[in-house]
Amino acid sequence: MRLFILLVATAAWAQVPSQDSRNTNVVHTDTHFTMPVYKTRAEWEARAAKLRRQILFAAGLEPLPERHPLTPQIFGRIENKDYSIEKVLLQTLPGYYLAGICTGLWERRDGFRRADAARALELRTAGTSAALLDPGAGDQPGAAGLRRVRLRHGRLQRYGANAARLRERARTTVVVRPLGLQLWNSMRSVDFLLSLPEVDAGRIAMTGESGGGTQTFLATAVDDRIRYSAPVNMISAIMQGGSPCENAPGLRLGTSNLEIGALMAPRPMLMIAATGDWTRNTPKEEYPALSSIYELYDKAALLEMVQIDAPHNYNQQSREAMYRFFGKQVLGQRDEKQFVERNIRVEKLQDMLALHGRALPENALSYDQLVEQWIAAAARQAEETTDPRTLRQRLSLALASEWPARVLSERDGKKSF
Repeated sequence: MRLFILLVATAAWAQVPSQDSRNTNVVHTDTHFTMPVYKTRAEWEARAAKLRRQILFAAGLEPLPERHPLTPQIFGRIENKDYSIEKVLLQTLPGYYLAGICTGLWERRDGFRRADAARALELRTAGTSAALLDPGAGDQPGAAGLRRVRLRHGRLQRYGANAARLRERARTTVVVRPLGLQLWNSMRSVDFLLSLPEVDAGRIAMTGESGGGTQTFLATAVDDRIRYSAPVNMISAIMQGGSPCENAPGLRLGTSNLEIGALMAPRPMLMIAATGDWTRNTPKEEYPALSSIYELYDKAALLEMVQIDAPHNYNQQSREAMYRFFGKQVLGQRDEKQFVERNIRVEKLQDMLALHGRALPENALSYDQLVEQWIAAAARQAEETTDPRTLRQRLSLALASEWPARVLSERDGKKSF
C-alpha cells in the first residue's frame, strides 16, 4: 500500500512542467488563436464570468468608478424633413466630457465622418433613435489653450508612463488607460440612452468598425444592457487589435477576441467581415468558433455572419447588412427593401460636431487633472475595500495567477524561526 502511494505521488510530480510555458510560447497581437472547446453551458458561463472580470480589471474599471451624474447638455438642434439632430455633451467622469461620434482608427477625413453620420441617419429614418459617440479621436477642435483631455494617438503613450505612479500613489492596480476611458464612455452612453423617454431599454444596439468594432464587442461583453450588436471587421483569430485603444496589459492573458466576442451570446449578433483584412477567414474559422458558444444556448440562429469582398471598411454593403440585421432583430421587419441606403442629405461636418466653435464647460479638466482625479478615486476605493476575498481576487488578476483546482505537488522549504 505504501508503494502504491509512492508511485502515485511520483506520477503526479512528473506532470509538473519544468518551466512556465508563458516564457517559451510568447503570444502577440498577430498570434493565430483557436477557440477552446466548451462542452457544457455551465463550463462556458464559469469561464465567461472570469473573462468579464479580467476585461474590467485590464481596463482599470475593477471596481467600476462611481456613476456621477452625466449632467447632459443637449443643444444645436437641426431639423430636417427625414430626421433631426441634437448635439450632446456627457460628463462621464467629473470634469471629463464625451461628445460626438464613435468611429474606428480612421484618419479624420470628411468622407469617413460623413459616412458615419449617414449610417446614423439611415437608422434614424428607419424609425430608431441613433446616438453617435466620440471616444476621443474625432470631435476635438484644435483651439490653442482649450482646457480639455485629448485622447489622440500621439499622446496615448502618456497613459502608460503614468501607470507606475498610479500604482504607487493609489496602492492599487487601477490605472488610467485609453481602452478603459473608452469602455467607461460606452457604458455611460448606455446610461444616457436609457434616460431618454423615447428609448426602449430592451432594444439597445451597438455597432462600430475597426477600433469601434473592438469597442463594440468589449462593451457588449461587460454590459448586458446592450441587447444587439454588429461588430465590424474585428473579431479575428489572427489579429487582436493594433492600438492602445484596443489593447491593455492583462486584457488577453490566456484568451483572444474569439472568446471576448463570444461573450455576446446568446444575444443577437451580426459578424461583418471583409475579404481584404484580418477577418478574411471568418466564414470558416471565427464564425464557427462563436457559433459553438451560441449552440450551448440553443440560439445558433441568433448569430449571423456576412463577408464583404472589400478591404478593411464600413462601406455601403457592410452598412446595409447591418441595417437589415437590426431591422429584422430589433424592429421585426423582414422586408429587405426597407433597409437599402437612400440618398439622404447629410449636414455639413462642422454643423454636426458638438464642439465646433464651442468651448467646453468651465469645470472641464486638463489631462493631468484627470489623472490626479483617477488616482484619488482609486485610492479611496483601495482604502474602502477590506473584504479579504475581494482583495485576493484583485491580487490574482494583477499577478495573472489562479489557485489550482487540484494541487499536483507540494514541498516545504527550509524554515527558520
